[in-house]
Amino acid sequence: MNTTKASTAKNPEFERIGRTIYTLRERYGFSQKQFAAELDISRSYISLIEGGFKPLPDRLLSKMADLLEITPLAIKRFDHEEMALAA
Repeated sequence: MNTTKASTAKNPEFERIGRTIYTLRERYGFSQKQFAAELDISRSYISLIEGGFKPLPDRLLSKMADLLEITPLAIKRFDHEEMALAA
């Protein structure tokens, strides 16, 4: 019998977007708690997105982009390797 929970499985695309949200949130100086409060969502939901366990809905993507003063496309196309080279 398979006892693995489907809700704990990570999706590679969710992980990439989650890493992006984490990196940008940190760069802009937000704690998870502050970021969640600004977006009117729970801190645990931000944690699930950053951890790659939940997708980033378009509505929330738009709110994050507005808060960070960047475009939603910039979040979706964020290049972690390029950022590592620039650091």
